[in-house]
This record gives sequence, C-alpha cells and structure tokens, in this order.
Amino acid sequence: MRSAVALRHEALHLLLLGVTLGLPVTQLPQLQQATFHQPFLVAGFLVSIKGVLNTLLAPALGALVDKGGHFKFWLVLSLAIPCAPFLAILTQGEPGAQVWAFSLVDTFLGLSGPAMSLCFAVVPARTPERLTEGYSLLNFALSSGVGVGAACGAAVSLSGLGCVGLALGSLNALLALLNSPPRRCSTSLPALEVLKESSTLKLLALVVFLDFLAEQMLVSLLLLYLESRFHLSPWQLACELGLVGASASVSLLALVPRLQPRLGDLALMRLGMVANCVSVALFGIIWAPWQALLPPLGCFLAFAVFPTANALAAAAAPQSGALAQGVISGARTLAEGLAPVLFGGLFQVAARSAWPGWPFFVAAGCVALGTAISWQLPESRDNLLPAHGMHPVHAMHGMRVASRRWRVGTRPARHFRVHLVLPEAVAALVRKRRSR
Repeated sequence: MRSAVALRHEALHLLLLGVTLGLPVTQLPQLQQATFHQPFLVAGFLVSIKGVLNTLLAPALGALVDKGGHFKFWLVLSLAIPCAPFLAILTQGEPGAQVWAFSLVDTFLGLSGPAMSLCFAVVPARTPERLTEGYSLLNFALSSGVGVGAACGAAVSLSGLGCVGLALGSLNALLALLNSPPRRCSTSLPALEVLKESSTLKLLALVVFLDFLAEQMLVSLLLLYLESRFHLSPWQLACELGLVGASASVSLLALVPRLQPRLGDLALMRLGMVANCVSVALFGIIWAPWQALLPPLGCFLAFAVFPTANALAAAAAPQSGALAQGVISGARTLAEGLAPVLFGGLFQVAARSAWPGWPFFVAAGCVALGTAISWQLPESRDNLLPAHGMHPVHAMHGMRVASRRWRVGTRPARHFRVHLVLPEAVAALVRKRRSR
C-alpha cells in the first residue's frame, strides 16, 4: 500500500495518540464511580465540556494553520498537550485526588481533535491521488491505538497509567518535532467565510455527528450492557472487542480502498451508514449471549463513513484543508463527548423496563437521520480531488487521450471542453498549440 509509506509519520502519530487516549478507558469509569458522589452527572458534565472544546478548537486551529502556516509548531503542541492529564496523576498521592486531578485537567487539556485534524489535513499533500485510502489508513491507526491502549491500561495501576501516558505523549511530540512537515498551500480566505459558503462542510459535520453518536454509544456502553444483561465473562467480552477490531481492520485496509473507486465516496459513505444502522439495531433485539457476536459482522462497511467524509470534506474546501478536517474531527469528538451522557441516561431508564435494548433503536434512528441528510450533499462533489477538481482515474485518462491525439497530429474536436476534462498542465499545452 503506497499510502502506508507516504503517511507513515502521520499514522505513527495517530497510533500513539490513540494509545494515549485508550489508556484510561478501562480503569477510569470504575475509579470515577468510586470517587464521585454522583458519577454519571459529574463525569457526563466533564465529558460534555471536553467535547464542546474539541468541536470549537479543532476547526479554529485548522483555520489558523491554513492562513498563517507554522504547521509543525502547532502539530507538536497539539500532540504534547494531552500529556497534561497524565502529569496531573503523578502530582497527587491519594487515588481519589488522582482521579479528580486527571478528570479536571483532561476536560480542558486532554483534547484530541486539534491533533487529529492536523494529521488528517496532510493526506491531500502526501497522497493526492489516493485520498480515501489515505484517510482509511489513518483511521485504522487511530482506532488500533485506542484498542491497544485500553488493553494496556487494564494491566497497570493508576500511577503507572500516568507514567505510561506521559512517556507516550512526550515521545509522540518529540517525533513530530524531528519529522519534516509536508508542503502545504496557505489561503487568505477567512474561516467564517469558508464555513458560511460551504454548505457541504456543514452537512458533512451533521452527518458525521449523528453517525458517531451511535458508534460512541457502542464504544462506551455496549460492554456494560452485555455484561449486565447476559453476564458475559471477560473472555467473551474480549471476543466481542476482538471481532469489532477485526471488522475495522478488514474494512479500513481492504474493503474501503477497493470499493471507493467503484462506488465513489458519497455512495460508499451512505452504504456504510446503512450498515451501521442495521448493526446497531440488531443489538436491541438479541436475546442470547451468542447472538452478541452477530451484529459486528455488519460493521464491516460501517467503518467506511469517516474516511469517506474526510475525502468529501477535502474536496469541498480544497484551499482550507486543515479547517475542513477540523470541522469533521470536531463533529466526531463532540459525539464522543455527548454519546455517553445521552445514552447513559437512556440505558438507566431502559434497565427498569421490559425491553432493556430499546436505546439501540434510538441510536439506529440517529444514523438513519444522518443517512437521510446525506442525500442533500451535492453529487458533483463526489470523488473529486482538490488539486485538479477531478478523480485521478479521469485525469489520467484525459492525459492519455490528449497524448495519443497529439502524436497522430489530430486536432481536438471543437466541442471538446479541455478545461473540464484535462488537468491544468495539459490544458495549457493545448492552448499553446492552438495559438500557433
């Protein structure tokens, strides 16, 4: 995979960032429940603030980088700041104080949205002819890192968690300092003007938000639901996580790169949302423990939503790549912050009802609503590259046709609109030949 070579630095940054984000996933909920008097209220409030800050800062930093540059400085800073919550653990001695310190500092400084948006913004510069494949690779690195971090976090103490998180975050920032940044074009367009004029970006952000509400509900509450209803063993829960991880790997590394050239980004995103809607709804009607292994099989295409949304955002704002990725990453992190709060309350109510799985249908309804909204996206933006305004397959075909015509000494037909079919370089050659 050529994208793996071109994006190796960004993939490593997102892998280490994912491990850092995943470290407290397994321990923190139990520790917060033992420390806070009202854990759902306090933890939900802090997570919501964090989601809102991610949503605001990711596109703001992207617009700043697009206009003023200094990409390397902001990338190093955005990768170093998530170390602060783990440093807060090491400054406290008692477990209760450590939990409070981590939770408060993580709310305001443990922000992943800015770093994600900057890493995703590099894809058009690194792999301009393979946008969706590049975004799939980076999403795979991020999700794999979260899974590895969650497994590692369960094996260490809270103080050890602080040491490991601080070391990984510092290493990630150091690697970003040593790597050379890609060449990116700056823009003079104001961020508010770009957001105001691009209805595609706003619709994409809404679609990603609705889809990730359901996905983050599964990430944060699915295992708790399965354990409380079916009393699954740790080995069975590990199998569930392993199956979801295998589905993500197959989807992002094999299915998405092969289906995108045939279906296009927009159609593939809609297909992934339909698959996500079905798989989420299936969790609401299972009645036996073994059936919990079936819905993840429908998640193969569900993981195609985010990389295709990244590609569509890059095409919608070609001169404001970091801003576009910041908007999409901000919608994703906002869903990460709100999903545990919203669906945690629904599951709390559903636990006392005769049908405890009905919140899964609410989540599936969110995805269905996002799918309906995706039909408002313009079809003409599908599969376009920001550099030439066309898919690379069409561009290369136009270059071959032009080369073949000039070799045999023929002249293009009068109705042949060169500026729509050929890249700019070939179009300039045609105009020069005609002027003679």
